[in-house]
Amino acid sequence: MKKIIIALMAIALLPSIQSFGQSKDKANFKEYKPGYYQNFILKDVRHIAKVKKAEKNDKRFQMDQSGMELPNKIANYKDHTYWHQPTTSQGNTGTCWNFSTTS
Repeated sequence: MKKIIIALMAIALLPSIQSFGQSKDKANFKEYKPGYYQNFILKDVRHIAKVKKAEKNDKRFQMDQSGMELPNKIANYKDHTYWHQPTTSQGNTGTCWNFSTTS
């Protein structure tokens, strides 16, 4: 009988314990004026970046397919083509968030 009473009391007190467990924190947003870092260090970094122009190296990775027998005729796939909608820009669909999970 004692075990049943203790269990019922625990069940009755559980929601009240959980409601007191949450505490709200306070925070302030401070806006700082540009200081030493922005006025001197970043200014110098930006100046050097303008003066020094990085060379553009156009690099590509390409597989050597010489000597491989690959399918290259569209006629081989005429029997296995399916109807599909034309492609649409993600921005024009209004559901661009969905493309990240399906593509």
